[in-house]
Amino acid sequence: MALPKKFSLPIFFAALHLCLAQAFSQDATQSDFRQFSGMVVDRGTGSPLVFATLSLKDQNISTVTNSDGEFLLKVPDSIQTGSVLISYLGYQTLSRDLRDLTPEDNRFEL
Repeated sequence: MALPKKFSLPIFFAALHLCLAQAFSQDATQSDFRQFSGMVVDRGTGSPLVFATLSLKDQNISTVTNSDGEFLLKVPDSIQTGSVLISYLGYQTLSRDLRDLTPEDNRFEL
């Protein structure tokens, strides 16, 4: 069923506006953050730790590992220093300086 012509043009422009707003907001958001990825594993067995938490100390920034122990941590460009806390239930929390992280292939053993 076709919409009457008087509804087609406003709906088209509304949809176009939403698509463009989404496209431009993603570009701006991605450029305002640095990303760090890697893995959290058990020190003794090398097994991935599923749902381990990585958080930036004294900030409201955190992430959890996936089912393979992998993580992606996004940190605003405005934050250049700080400590990343890596924790998992039953393990001692590990602290690493944010400046020591590389964009990829970080490996933390708990």
